[in-house]
Amino acid sequence: MNILFERFIELLIVPYTNPEVLWTVIPLLLAMLFVTVYFGRYKYEELGWNSAFSNSLILIFVSINLVHRLYSEGILGYLDFKNLLVLAVIFESVALLMISFFHLLPRNIAFNLYQNVPINVIAYAAVVLVYSDMKIDVLTVVCSVFLVIVLTFVLSLIKKLIPRAVELLPWEVEAYKKAPEP
Repeated sequence: MNILFERFIELLIVPYTNPEVLWTVIPLLLAMLFVTVYFGRYKYEELGWNSAFSNSLILIFVSINLVHRLYSEGILGYLDFKNLLVLAVIFESVALLMISFFHLLPRNIAFNLYQNVPINVIAYAAVVLVYSDMKIDVLTVVCSVFLVIVLTFVLSLIKKLIPRAVELLPWEVEAYKKAPEP
């Protein structure tokens, strides 16, 4: 259990031990926070295909950053974990982009794939693993999944604490009436 906690903390502190990571991580964390606050205030709004498409672009931009990092290190194209991880993120980002662009899945399934927290945590984990020398093993994967759970819980709590919008525009009234109470 102690090693699990240590790896989790290691996953969290990479941006502090490697300041280069901050240039990618800060926008991801800010996006998660701002989107959480937005949907906390406007609880009646739902993710739309346009937002799903935009969320998939986050992974595209992170993929480009990761390819640049591998190229800068002179290891782009080698058969190692970092290159395979970047290929997986590229594949996922292109797949999500195509799914959202062509509406290939039912809304309820697709919109669960495109939620802000999992997309940003996948991006965060990929950046941390590519930019650091952290050991990549099952423990790291478990800690990454735990990070998704912890962030989802914390952001859900923040979302609940945000006061619901009081003043509505005329076209927002119907959506507001249909929204579940917090």
